[in-house]
Amino acid sequence: MHLKYLLLVIFSFTIVSAVALPIKREGFPSKSCFKSHFLLLTLQYKLANHTSTELRDRFEKLEWGAERTHAENSRRDGVVFKPKNEVEKLRHDIDELKKNQNPRKIVNSRPDASR
Repeated sequence: MHLKYLLLVIFSFTIVSAVALPIKREGFPSKSCFKSHFLLLTLQYKLANHTSTELRDRFEKLEWGAERTHAENSRRDGVVFKPKNEVEKLRHDIDELKKNQNPRKIVNSRPDASR
């Protein structure tokens, strides 16, 4: 990818040097000079357009990746918090059951309480 840009830059500098050389004595650029200048402008436009398109594609990929990552994180958070909520609910239910039961039954239900 970088080699392509390097070759375009070298080629455009070659054209710039060719544009500066063929000037007539009257001071007006020659027809070939105009063609070279037009070619240079065309190459610069294509390079700028290609670069902006490539950058736009990169930004779109990053934005899509960020959205996908956010969705995955939300899904993962839902999976993680769901068991935590269930554990809290079970703990609350156990506490309620302990409060409702007779304390003597809880003591007698232990294996070492019969001794």
